[in-house]
Amino acid sequence: MQINLKNIISNKRLPITILLLSSFAIVFSAYSSYFSNDLLFANSGDGLKHYYSLSYFVKYGQSWNFNGMAYPYGEHFMFMDGHGLIGKIMNFFNHHIFDISDYSVGIIHFWMLSWLIVSPIFLFKILRYFQLKPWEAVLAALLIFSLSPQWHRIHGHQTLSYIAFIPMLWWFLIQVSISKKRWFWGICYACSALFFGWIHPYYMPLAAIFALSFMVTSIYNNKKFDYRKSILLILIAFIPMAIFQIFMISTDPFPGERGYVAGGFFQYMATFEGVFLPNFGSYFDFWKSLTGVKMQNGETFSYIGFVGQIAFIILAINFLKKLFNRQFSDLFTFSDNPNLNYFVQASFLILLFSFALIFQWFPQLLEKFPPLRQFRSLGRFAWIFYYVFTVFTVYQFKSWLSKIALKNQSLAIGLTILLTSIWSIEGYKNIQYQRKNIIKSQTPNYFLQKEFTKKLEGINRKSTDFQAIIPVPSIHVGSDKLAIIKSGRALAYALRSSYEMELPVAMYYSSRVPLEKSFEVLRWFSDDLTRRESEFELYNNKPFLIISSNKRLDKSDENLLAKAKLIYKSELYNFYELDINEYKEAFQIKQRNIFDTFQSRRDSLYQINDSTFTDKPTKAIYFNDFADFSNDWEIPQIFGSQNYFGRGNKHILFDGKLPYDTIGQEIEISVWAYSNEDLPSMPILKCEVYNNNDKLINKTEVLGTLQTNTFGRWVRISIKVKATQNKHLIYLGFYNNFKQFNCWADNFLIRPTDINTWNETNEKQLLYNGYIIK
Repeated sequence: MQINLKNIISNKRLPITILLLSSFAIVFSAYSSYFSNDLLFANSGDGLKHYYSLSYFVKYGQSWNFNGMAYPYGEHFMFMDGHGLIGKIMNFFNHHIFDISDYSVGIIHFWMLSWLIVSPIFLFKILRYFQLKPWEAVLAALLIFSLSPQWHRIHGHQTLSYIAFIPMLWWFLIQVSISKKRWFWGICYACSALFFGWIHPYYMPLAAIFALSFMVTSIYNNKKFDYRKSILLILIAFIPMAIFQIFMISTDPFPGERGYVAGGFFQYMATFEGVFLPNFGSYFDFWKSLTGVKMQNGETFSYIGFVGQIAFIILAINFLKKLFNRQFSDLFTFSDNPNLNYFVQASFLILLFSFALIFQWFPQLLEKFPPLRQFRSLGRFAWIFYYVFTVFTVYQFKSWLSKIALKNQSLAIGLTILLTSIWSIEGYKNIQYQRKNIIKSQTPNYFLQKEFTKKLEGINRKSTDFQAIIPVPSIHVGSDKLAIIKSGRALAYALRSSYEMELPVAMYYSSRVPLEKSFEVLRWFSDDLTRRESEFELYNNKPFLIISSNKRLDKSDENLLAKAKLIYKSELYNFYELDINEYKEAFQIKQRNIFDTFQSRRDSLYQINDSTFTDKPTKAIYFNDFADFSNDWEIPQIFGSQNYFGRGNKHILFDGKLPYDTIGQEIEISVWAYSNEDLPSMPILKCEVYNNNDKLINKTEVLGTLQTNTFGRWVRISIKVKATQNKHLIYLGFYNNFKQFNCWADNFLIRPTDINTWNETNEKQLLYNGYIIK
């Protein structure tokens, strides 16, 4: 039998087959060990939370309720990064067909890696549409695929690692432009956006901005407006988000209680360096030595590659030439292919949005468009630019090299080999970099082990003896208002033991939490003076199991452990039993004793003024309950109606020389700040010291997001400083570009650390060292 090699090569299915085999080889060579149920991509942080949320929900979840975290309230599963709809399907399968709970890790690996393998197909189809030959398209698709910024998500944020998503949407948009079945492809676009949005909600705004940007750049075509296409693009942009919003409103147990301003809006935006310069490796070191560029955070990674850099430089030069020659009509003509030009224009619009430039210049615009403030990471929108611009780069270089080949074919071939080799090396290093990060911490599937159950059995305890787990050191991530992760090991122990023992964890690890409940969950680490018997919403009176990782314990951690009983000790972690009745009784006794002390000793205490008393004589007292300020609260607040209110980025609480008794005396400065919805994060309490020439000589600051003393939705922020004769400026500030927003503060107190104070406020409250006693 004679084999006709020419027929094989010309077979239309062969390029796709080779593409899939090559893609499989790339993925398998990088992650062959993870085509199994035995290993995890991550051992802590967001990556481990993804595994935990999925595994716990598949095994124990009901409806869309996730009861493994935020005890005693629970959470909506969509906020837990547990692969959303995929997790729900697995949960249904587990409860109604047969048990797959011990295989959740293997199933999700197969799902994720399968999508990785098929991702280049959509790039291939796009490249073929833009006139590349089949084998050219195969090679280019693999190169773009290998350098994708979403490889960075596999070990840290698996739900965002679907590389196929944006190229798939792009292919659908192309069909919307050229096909007679425009509405069919529009429905495909909307359904894809909704499906992936049900895995991670960020996919829906990605899809929406892609469709809307393309509408803006392509609405005027052939000297007429294409209104029908524009209407379709608007519909496919907003209908998926509307459907999803209806679903969330109808299933969310805490509607209307979630904070709507994300603190990462300006923190995790895209950067020029993250898009146009390498993110790591020897090439990054070269640029660092040349420009001093710093390593960017992972949210900014959308590097277009060395070849993309050349294309961008040529594009910028041509743009400047047209501008200089006043060729304004051709200023934004980047490609000779009209449809590709529309997409490149759209991708630049999206890139500018990901840079948040207009919002940095005019932050007040965010007040006009409140939904935009929910975006925690604008850097992800630069992914669209990456795919569009790299396809554009391939198209342009093919055109340029074709022209060179007409004059010097050898030079064209040499340049093609050189550029392809450079791109291949960068793609290889990109995948290897991610692979090394994962292999560096070869992590077994903890959810198959029974480590914590066996430890409890060894001390004659079982999981049903407890109502929930409290991790120590304290862990709490809630709406960017509070972001406390002192130990990745403590987080890992909490998640692993929760799944293993079917016990919920008394902590939040989510960026869209109901604010007041978020603070209440953290209150185990709050001062005894902030607790109230009436606020407890527990299921029963069983004790809590505290798992302490024995690392980085601060005062709040130690105070909690002091109230509990040690029941197991090891080098890695200890178990404590917290008796809830004893815990309640202890803080009630403490509060009552402080109140009784004031009542019985009021006449013998040192009176600073009509409402302030101390247990020692001192001049170093300053208290302000902002009685001269007023604010009408929709919901009555625990600190009353009078409080400090301001707008801006610097709220001054004190300006002058600190009161003191002696030089070097230790002074505590404290204030309570309110977590209002439009505040992107909790403020920072800052104390600046100036000499006689008003020159800054010292600065101390404490982040409100790291504080554990909470009372309702108020957070106590405090600084300890040494008294000097210099001028001090004490204020609440912020690390972000939200120049204008509401800020409330109350009960600002300056006192020596060795002196206790009682204050009677106009709200008929009794304060002890700034805490409300009655």
